[in-house]
Amino acid sequence: MIRLLTLLLFLPGLSPAAPSLCDEAARVAAKESGVPLNILLAITRIETGRRRGGETEPWPWTLNEAGQGHWFSSRKEAEAHLLQALNTGNRNIDIGCFQINFHWHGRHFSSVTTMLDPLANARYATVFLRKLYAESQDWQVAAGRYHSHTPELAGRYLARLNAELPQQPTHMRPRGQGTPLLRGGTVLSAGSLLRVSPGGRALLPGPRPRFFGG
Repeated sequence: MIRLLTLLLFLPGLSPAAPSLCDEAARVAAKESGVPLNILLAITRIETGRRRGGETEPWPWTLNEAGQGHWFSSRKEAEAHLLQALNTGNRNIDIGCFQINFHWHGRHFSSVTTMLDPLANARYATVFLRKLYAESQDWQVAAGRYHSHTPELAGRYLARLNAELPQQPTHMRPRGQGTPLLRGGTVLSAGSLLRVSPGGRALLPGPRPRFFGG
């Protein structure tokens, strides 16, 4: 019961079923921001997806440390691992539904554990995607640049996204007045939410994240 109440406090109105948390957070953030929902749904699957019942489902309790991915069975376990990693001095950690990198973007959150909150994670992703859209006036270009401004790396990422995109229009919807997407801070001008080495980091090819817990 305590665990359920904690989830509901972080995600008002959202179901506590972990596999759906990223999708539900994406729906809320898309409605607030005008970012096309199908792009958000595709990104969270590319970043954290795992196959269950013949479908790819995103997983909110996902961390990636310098290219080594991990799935955890609960937010509590993911938080414990994240704090332990940070205590060892590791800052190159991608966090949550949209794999936001702590080193580059952690200061835009009220706490490091807030970065694991699916809705906070999704809202930050939409802020960055809107910035990228403003540069190009093209959601496809913006989606590719979410990973990297390097054309080759962005193109590879976009190809993976297009394979995952639900068949929904990617038109720009105006964001209505309401709760600010972020509290404090500003979005950096870095080329990606993710830390990308000169050679790039493959998101799905190669070893898949390890799953911890039951």
